[in-house]
Amino acid sequence: MKTLNKQLALFFSILMIFQSCAVYTGNHTLEEAAEKQSPAKVTMVDGKASKFDLIKKEGNDYVGITTKRFQEQTTALDENVIDQIKLKSADRENTRDYGTAFLIFGGIIAVLVGLTVADFDLGFD
Repeated sequence: MKTLNKQLALFFSILMIFQSCAVYTGNHTLEEAAEKQSPAKVTMVDGKASKFDLIKKEGNDYVGITTKRFQEQTTALDENVIDQIKLKSADRENTRDYGTAFLIFGGIIAVLVGLTVADFDLGFD
């Protein structure tokens, strides 16, 4: 029974890890990122990556906005030092969320069927 509990704990831990991942897709321009107003991951030419809640256009300049401790912080973005911009994909996250829920539900059903068919005694007497 302890082996089953360990396997279940491992299974649900792996599902939790998949659930907490964000999916960033595509290589977009600053203009596209400002239009879509979705979270973005910006990789600079030197390899540093920054995540922004929003990219805005202010005049002729673009700024990345992050919120930390309920305060907005802005970072000026220069097109010449940006290697790529990936936007957070809501479609893939929804697919992943439904897939994870399906796996959890399927895992619970499989365990219940396994317990019923094998006639395990859980020791709750």
